[in-house]
Amino acid sequence: MAKSVSIKREKWVRLSLTWLVVLAVSTIIIYPLIWTVGASLNAGNSLLSSSIIPENASLQHYRNLFNGTVPYLTWYWNSMKISFLTMVLTLLSVSCTAYAFSRFRFKGRQNGLMLFLLLQMIPQFSALIAIFVLSQLLGLINSHIALVLIYVGGMIPMNTWLMKGYLDSIPKDLDESARMDGAG
Repeated sequence: MAKSVSIKREKWVRLSLTWLVVLAVSTIIIYPLIWTVGASLNAGNSLLSSSIIPENASLQHYRNLFNGTVPYLTWYWNSMKISFLTMVLTLLSVSCTAYAFSRFRFKGRQNGLMLFLLLQMIPQFSALIAIFVLSQLLGLINSHIALVLIYVGGMIPMNTWLMKGYLDSIPKDLDESARMDGAG
């Protein structure tokens, strides 16, 4: 009898702790969403107000969004263009580079791989001034192509490393059988 009560109590404590953790994690996840909605309803431009619920709630920001006062669609389209171009250029360059590192043995291969590994460790913010000066010299300031090139350059080391790992997992026999079938 005492053992049964002890098991029930232990089960209740475990369940209570589980729900406490779920509640804490849910609060951590939901709080920023509630804060974002509250900040969007704030009548002024101050995002750092102390309360979540705005004192002077207003839908003015949403009116600006939907009546065309602020060119959100243009900004959205710019983001989509930059993201798409970055993705395409990154995939093209990374897949070719990773394939070469994965399938071919050449002098300097290990040094190249180590260079990609080292480039991942350098914080991109440390190169901001150099990137700005280079963009200014090339006349790319305030252009989409500058952003695309910066993003592609920042993504190449990590994505090459990941793609090389994936290509290493594909058996070389598949390449040989494709060659026999006339695929190159």
